[in-house]
Amino acid sequence: MYKAGIFDLDGTLADTVDSMAYSANLALRELGLLEQPAERFKTFAGDGAEELIRRCLRAGGDETCSKFEEMQRLYRRYFGENCMYHVQLYDGILHLLETMKQKGMNKNMKVNVIYQTARCVTIEVDDGSIYEAEREREIYLNGSLYGRTRKVISSIYGLKPDTTYEIRVKAGKDEDKREVRTSYEFVTLNVKDFGAKGDGI
Repeated sequence: MYKAGIFDLDGTLADTVDSMAYSANLALRELGLLEQPAERFKTFAGDGAEELIRRCLRAGGDETCSKFEEMQRLYRRYFGENCMYHVQLYDGILHLLETMKQKGMNKNMKVNVIYQTARCVTIEVDDGSIYEAEREREIYLNGSLYGRTRKVISSIYGLKPDTTYEIRVKAGKDEDKREVRTSYEFVTLNVKDFGAKGDGI
């Protein structure tokens, strides 16, 4: 049985042609070049963004691609703002992903450190779950069991400042670990408690 699947996104899981066409045409318009029908982007795409830009320029009237750098800058900006424009999953993709999930192909997990202080670390255990996982996880701190939870986000308390810890999370046969160093702890002291007289001594 397959245990994992790796996908491209554009043109594989999702139809993103309209988002590329919309963004590129905004750039072409700003450069005074001819805008292109969305249908043409099915042949423009497929070889990376730089080649898509060159094909747009040639089709738009800049046969030597003399405006490549400016077009690239504009396209990246507009695509960043409009990357989800009319994007849709292809028919059957959602069913495919749900089937893979049911067959256990999404069980691998990853531990991310999302926040840390001098005495606390907050981790996210990413296995595709939203709030609580189907399986209970065991959290180990420097090799010792710290606790068990189903929550995606957990905090580990009682740590020492400026100290390195190994955090390991296990769920069945899956596990991941991260090394994290807590922050320095700053303390305010009253110098009079150490013999200061208040007169410069």
